Amino acid sequence: MPPTGWGSGDRNAKITYQFRAWSGKSDLGLSFDSSTGFKLPNGAVRSPDAASVKRDRREAINPEHDKFLPLALDFVMELRSGSDSLKTLQEKMQEYVDNNVR
Repeated sequence: MPPTGWGSGDRNAKITYQFRAWSGKSDLGLSFDSSTGFKLPNGAVRSPDAASVKRDRREAINPEHDKFLPLALDFVMELRSGSDSLKTLQEKMQEYVDNNVR
């Protein structure tokens, strides 16, 4: 995937900052930015704009596993860029739902 434009990059940075603060206050667990890959149950590797995994679920995975977390996330957020069609974004979100994202 190519890098984002400056407008999307700025919006994504704001989302990451706010999401991290919210997940820390809410004790949701670990939060991740858009550069983090996750291996979904269907085998696809995805990197949502923001995501979180409850701490106990992450701790159940081998600590030496420092590649893509092989699990369904607890929460994902996607930022719709100007080049993204609504249909494409809806399909992406449906894939997360189909793979048991909570």
